[in-house]
Amino acid sequence: MTDLTEQQKRFVTEYCVDFNSHAAARRAGYHTDTAKRLMRMPAVRAAIRAECERTNQAVGICREWLLEQAVELYERCAQGAPVVDDEGKVSGIWQFDVAGALKALDLIGKYHDLAPAQKLEIAGKDGGPILTKDMTENEAARRVAFVLEKGLRAKRSAVDGFDDLLH
Repeated sequence: MTDLTEQQKRFVTEYCVDFNSHAAARRAGYHTDTAKRLMRMPAVRAAIRAECERTNQAVGICREWLLEQAVELYERCAQGAPVVDDEGKVSGIWQFDVAGALKALDLIGKYHDLAPAQKLEIAGKDGGPILTKDMTENEAARRVAFVLEKGLRAKRSAVDGFDDLLH
């Protein structure tokens, strides 16, 4: 973290608290709009990876441990428990923690790269429409394809960056 400013170092420390870049930017004294720019900076990303690795080693967390915990959580949440009435009689109804089970399955799916596709919104300059006025159909198709590829590359970069934090 030596090549970062003091404020960037605070951002890294704050980001590792809850992995919320906007909240970390605010707590480090930045405007929340700066979070995206900070997360794209190689030095900041490297510092975040190093800080997460240091913390993970200190408490013994690794990808395999996380997966084991997610599977155990799913099994506990999916394990049904009989519902009993006020007199202690089994009602014939079973309950389980649906939200917990789904969250555990989500974590397991992300680990195995089976998570559902995320929504990706593509826009033109300053969030406006992709301008194709006064273009041939072929030029317009090329422009849209270029913008889509650029957006997908940015999304992959962001996902890879987060995945790097888990390694």
